[in-house]
Amino acid sequence: MNLYKHSQLISFINRRKNPYAVKRQMTNYMLQDDEKHQKVQTFSKPNKI
Repeated sequence: MNLYKHSQLISFINRRKNPYAVKRQMTNYMLQDDEKHQKVQTFSKPNKI
């Protein structure tokens, strides 16, 4: 959530400057979240079984 809020602030500040850079930053945050989520899933699966 903190990353998402931080990215929202960045997008709000940089929206008028360069929307493409903001989109790239947003996608970077999303990819980081996806990687963390995948790592958590892979580590939690063996414990459940």
